[in-house]
Amino acid sequence: MKLMITSAAAALLAASAPAAAQMNYGAQSTPQQPATQSAQQAPAAAQKKISLSKDAQKAILDLQTTVNKADYANVAAKVAAAQAVAKTPDDKYAIGQLQLKAAVAQKDNAAEAAAIDTIANSGFVDGATTSKLYASLGTTLYNAKQFPQATAAFQKASTLNPNNSEVLGLLGEAKFAQGQKAEAAAEFQHAVQVVMASGQKPDEALLKRGVTVAYDAKSPLAVQLGREWAAAYPSPDSWRNSIAIYRNMNHPDVEG
Repeated sequence: MKLMITSAAAALLAASAPAAAQMNYGAQSTPQQPATQSAQQAPAAAQKKISLSKDAQKAILDLQTTVNKADYANVAAKVAAAQAVAKTPDDKYAIGQLQLKAAVAQKDNAAEAAAIDTIANSGFVDGATTSKLYASLGTTLYNAKQFPQATAAFQKASTLNPNNSEVLGLLGEAKFAQGQKAEAAAEFQHAVQVVMASGQKPDEALLKRGVTVAYDAKSPLAVQLGREWAAAYPSPDSWRNSIAIYRNMNHPDVEG
């Protein structure tokens, strides 16, 4: 059976992925809040034909009807019933999309995380797509000051797409928000390395943020990041700061 349903995942991506990408690595940088209503506003291009298995189609259509009616009190039971008979990646993906649509409508972060896990585990979509969903979730959780949960979401996003420097920067911010300064510095350094490995020059704001966090953590990475900052953006400011960091980290008792 062919089921045409609105792809909540695709719609959420379309609206919220740019928000995560607009990360500003200032001293008080904060990921931007994604648009929570986006899952119900899927463009035509986000529609996807899903072929349901015979055994699961009734339960999934029941779930779809429940979600579309905004009968959220009964969504959990309908999800459980659908999952009990789901057999194919299409079945599991359809359930995850409907879970996500309900979760976003209710602004339920825990339910949204569960829905994205369902989509990720379905095997229907590639890692890069799922990574963007986890990054969007992490942004939402960060803005809700749920930093451990945001860290977990950004970590999943990074594992699925390890060459995404923006996600690594977001992961660094989430760790920094929990006081994990040395770990945060390592994520910023990783982000810088990913950009450099691609043949690009890291944004100066990313380098400066990494230097600031690493120096605050008294991490040896401050010296390395300082050098990379001065090399990529040579100026009196970058050279003065990188030299001062080197002196302070290696000879803290020597007046300069």
